[in-house]
Amino acid sequence: MGIIGTGMIFCLPKLSRSGSIALILFTSLTVRLAVLPTAASDDVNRYLWEGKLYAQGISPFTEVAEHEIYESHRDEFWEQMNHKDKLTAYPPLSLHIFSFINSFSYSPMSYKVAFLIFDLFLIALILAILYHHQRPLQWALIYALSPISVISFAAEGHFDVLMMLFLTLSLFAYSKKWMMLCGAAFGLAVATKIMVVIAAPIILWRTRFKGMAAAAIFCAAPFLLHFDDTLQMINGLVSFGSKNNFNGAFNQFFDDIIGLVPGVANKICFSLFCFSWLTSFWLSLKGRLWVSLLFCFGGLILFAPIVHFWYLAWVLPFVAIRPSLPWISLSITAPLYFLVHSHYNATGYWELPFWAKWVFYLPFFVISAFYLPSLIRTITNQLRGKTIASDSSETPTWSVVIPTLKIDSAILTLIKELENQSVVPDELVLVSPSHTDQASPSSNHFAITTATSKLGRGQQIKTGVEAATSQWCLILHGDNLLAPDTFKVLNRALMRNPQIIGGSLGQRFDRSNLRLFLIEFLNDVRANFLKTSFGDQNQFFHRTTAIENDILTDQPLMEDVEISDRLKQQGETLHLAYESTVSARKWKSSNFWSRFSQIVGFYFKYRTLFYSRSKRSELSTNFYESYYGGKPK
Repeated sequence: MGIIGTGMIFCLPKLSRSGSIALILFTSLTVRLAVLPTAASDDVNRYLWEGKLYAQGISPFTEVAEHEIYESHRDEFWEQMNHKDKLTAYPPLSLHIFSFINSFSYSPMSYKVAFLIFDLFLIALILAILYHHQRPLQWALIYALSPISVISFAAEGHFDVLMMLFLTLSLFAYSKKWMMLCGAAFGLAVATKIMVVIAAPIILWRTRFKGMAAAAIFCAAPFLLHFDDTLQMINGLVSFGSKNNFNGAFNQFFDDIIGLVPGVANKICFSLFCFSWLTSFWLSLKGRLWVSLLFCFGGLILFAPIVHFWYLAWVLPFVAIRPSLPWISLSITAPLYFLVHSHYNATGYWELPFWAKWVFYLPFFVISAFYLPSLIRTITNQLRGKTIASDSSETPTWSVVIPTLKIDSAILTLIKELENQSVVPDELVLVSPSHTDQASPSSNHFAITTATSKLGRGQQIKTGVEAATSQWCLILHGDNLLAPDTFKVLNRALMRNPQIIGGSLGQRFDRSNLRLFLIEFLNDVRANFLKTSFGDQNQFFHRTTAIENDILTDQPLMEDVEISDRLKQQGETLHLAYESTVSARKWKSSNFWSRFSQIVGFYFKYRTLFYSRSKRSELSTNFYESYYGGKPK
């Protein structure tokens, strides 16, 4: 299901905004209804029984569940409950919600139905956040069709969806600048599951006094009303989290490979989590909210001594808003978790088979290692503080830069298309080789500047950007046609995401077949998950940031990949998936596979030289010579 959900991101039909939302919600509901009849987790037995006690005015915090004081309240759900020898770790607000669900039906199905409904509201909030930030709505499928979210809530009925719903509501309110609602929802998230408090400095410092006060009130009220119970709940939480080890990513490495005793391993993991949290807080100060939240909750999961299947759902809303291939890979391998049941039946030990532990996490760490060099360069560049922030209070101004061989009828057609935009650019810069005739087209809608440079897209783009005068630059190839609301969409995206310094639009061919779909699919995967775009996907960037941070390059080929890499090392980038139309004539069927294999092979060679700009530039020149049969002039 994880592979299907990820694949559907790139196969969703082109619909209106309302049509896309309806299709995503309908698909999400259908999948969840399909798993609703399956058996609930035995955790639900505890929700039922403790919710019943709470409704009767009896505190489940007083003693462990097997204590004799609860003997007269035992029932079938108490009999099936796990960990009867431990204090409850559920906060008072959660127990109030359990009591409320019990009032409809004292059965596991009532929880599964309730959590299914909460989960649909959560998906709707993810869609609302994506729409507000002008991000592709189909990214919501990363969460909506993940086996982790589907199995955890609609199938097994885990209550973590409550915490995630409140937290996502808080982030939606923050996006809309509703600071009191942001703080109140965050307070409810902490009151539902106390570990959410780790994100308080990341989120609440942005909400100022109103948000912080609302968070304090809505978080503290349930605990203050049951103060004695709260102390017991914290004791239960500490006891459960510190005296057990199960499926922790780094804990099992220290235990199985290095042979450290659990106490020492836990201390090392706690230190690593603290470092991860400090990194996440620093990223939040740099305006990288979604990345910082992913670091924060992702670090908690990776360094926790206990990692159950449904814990992985904690990060999925952030992954849906800012796709991360390592976490998506973990959502695909995560169903291996359920081998624990067969292993327990065979051996009597509640743990995964040794091989399954490593298959569970190995793809995550392998893919993360691929990202590591770029991450290190990103952090290094941001520590230098060179990135220039854009001003979200003003409507951006735009220069369109077109590198071309000559100014011909195709360029004149592009000019007419730009004039028909709902919001027209401020300037057009045409850059052609010095030896070509320089026509001087004109427009009544925007200024047109012509410039000359050496042949080669990198040098032409660099010359055009340096000659431009607007705040932002959009690179447009001669065979691309922009969608009619391109600059309207770009302006909205930049004003709602002031941390963005660049990105890409996306592209679709002017005709379709399976071969061309393969190209579109690979381009989408690279732009969404690797933050690397090609020129046909219409790159854009903040002009001053590009010039002063050495983002531009004079490479004759692969200048687009190089620009992408340098951009994402300086700050946040965004792929809008607001596609332009590109001519497919260069992919004619007679040489398709030859061209395809040549470009893919070169791309991977180029990627292996991540450590050296000079070697990448040399490879680019060599490839230009072999591809075009001569040096750029």
